[in-house]
Amino acid sequence: MDEKMHHSAGGNEDYERIMEQCRKLARAKISEIMTMNEPFFGTEQGRAMIEEQMYGVVLQMLSYVQTNMILSRKEKQRRGIEAAKAAGVKLGRKQKYNAKDHIETIRKLENKEINTKQALDEIGVCKTTLVKMKKELRENNLI
Repeated sequence: MDEKMHHSAGGNEDYERIMEQCRKLARAKISEIMTMNEPFFGTEQGRAMIEEQMYGVVLQMLSYVQTNMILSRKEKQRRGIEAAKAAGVKLGRKQKYNAKDHIETIRKLENKEINTKQALDEIGVCKTTLVKMKKELRENNLI
């Protein structure tokens, strides 16, 4: 197999290149078998059978290698995540708004000094986010 196959990233181009390599390999092996003076293998049906079997073997081998690469990558990823968590790195999407920065506005809302629309405009969030912020502040006994 040529060097390009070792660096393939996927896609139809890679599939075509792999199949071309299979065809070359099959033709070479068919030529070897034909020199053994086996009458069946010299026929078109015999050639097709051999090619088919060789494609199957090569594709199974490629599938096995790809599966192992995927499992290896997932294992490395899992270890990396564990190491990051152990180091105290917070994973996931960063919060866009910090509820603690808006305690005063939310207190005014809770005391009915302002209405929900005014609170939303002042903080600049949607209603769902405001509800989440209020819940977070209640859970931490800040309002």
